Amino acid sequence: MNQIYTPPQAAERLQISENKVYRLCRSGELRASKVGKLWRITETAIEEFLTPAVGADGTPTKVAALDPATARTAARQARRAARAA
Repeated sequence: MNQIYTPPQAAERLQISENKVYRLCRSGELRASKVGKLWRITETAIEEFLTPAVGADGTPTKVAALDPATARTAARQARRAARAA
């Protein structure tokens, strides 16, 4: 059965702050569901988050989400690309 975590439990599992978990959930970098006002995160979502995504050519396809500066830069680039399209 797929374990379900609260943000504080996920923060402990990922060894990051609770605030970072909430930010990752809101941005969609960490797949999560809201039940009323409460976030819930599955074990599968945590494993996907921890697994680096690699494209067919072997290059990384997702940003190292634990580095806030890199994540901000990638988000900014994604917004620019979306506007240009």
